Amino acid sequence: MPLLILLSGLGFATFANADPGGHGQPAPRPASRSPRAPAVAPPIVATKKLSEMEGIGVVRAIDPAAGRITISYEPIELLNWPSGTMPFRVGKTALLDGVAVGTKVRFRLESQEITDLKPF
Repeated sequence: MPLLILLSGLGFATFANADPGGHGQPAPRPASRSPRAPAVAPPIVATKKLSEMEGIGVVRAIDPAAGRITISYEPIELLNWPSGTMPFRVGKTALLDGVAVGTKVRFRLESQEITDLKPF
């Protein structure tokens, strides 16, 4: 008796996917189904490396002993920062040479530390 149940179960699985003609071929898709739209690749977004984060601003204060410079900066889109004023650490105090309060500068940030600073 168990053998009969096993065979009938296999027979059902075999014929359940067959076409109505019983030739063992998969049934065609119903005509009412619309074809799937082709996949569209998302637009390629140009990404910048974190070492390429640049800002533009005006020097408000310089503290060479602490290795800090305060800058009123324009929005930095890559970081999603609105404009603001903030003190930044500098990677090398030599970056502060030749920069004075009121100077417009272009600066490069890495981990919120200025690694390049040039009068603009």
